[in-house]
Amino acid sequence: MRQPTLARLPWPRPARDLLQRGARLFLARPRRSVVAGLELWAPPSVFHPGLFFSTRVFCDWISRQDLRGHAVLDLGTGSGALAIAAARSGATVTACDLNPRALVAAGDNAARAGVALRLRAGDGFAALTPDERFDLVLCNPPWFEGEPRDQAEQAFRGGTGMRFVEQLFAGLPTRLRERGRLVSVLGASADRARIDTIAARNGFAPERLCRQRVCFELQDIDAWRATGT
Repeated sequence: MRQPTLARLPWPRPARDLLQRGARLFLARPRRSVVAGLELWAPPSVFHPGLFFSTRVFCDWISRQDLRGHAVLDLGTGSGALAIAAARSGATVTACDLNPRALVAAGDNAARAGVALRLRAGDGFAALTPDERFDLVLCNPPWFEGEPRDQAEQAFRGGTGMRFVEQLFAGLPTRLRERGRLVSVLGASADRARIDTIAARNGFAPERLCRQRVCFELQDIDAWRATGT
């Protein structure tokens, strides 16, 4: 299993290589973690919610929100961590993913947490029916450019030309209810200027909700709304 984020750490190359080998061995088996009070299992090829800090920061933020009466979409749910946190905060949650293993894991983790998720298989908004709209879209996007070489890398590499981010912002206007918003988490290694440019081209502007430093990296949680709303 390849993890692009490890290659970006500001550490000497031998230390990064050793960490990558250790991560591949660790993630070759289903692993349990506890994030924001949730017991989560992630099988191989599914983004590990405990090993990568973005999930922990995002779940903590979601857990502080009152989402009663909200229709929420977790776009690229992975282990289901964000979706489960949103459901526990009162939302009705739809969770989609391209990876079949992720959907199984999300369903099992949701059952363990005692919440219900609407699980959809497919690539981004294509997993939804044409008439589905949401008050809130949650996304921990794959912010590295380049084509994923396996299912595991789909959580990190968003395609040539940042295709995932382009499709995300292009599709938002038809998926958000009035005054709806996208909330995302982005690490310091993301090409923030490019993401902002893509968003602005599609009529969206960010609002910083939270910034937290975890070990070696800043994690930003931003709300993206259509300009003028």
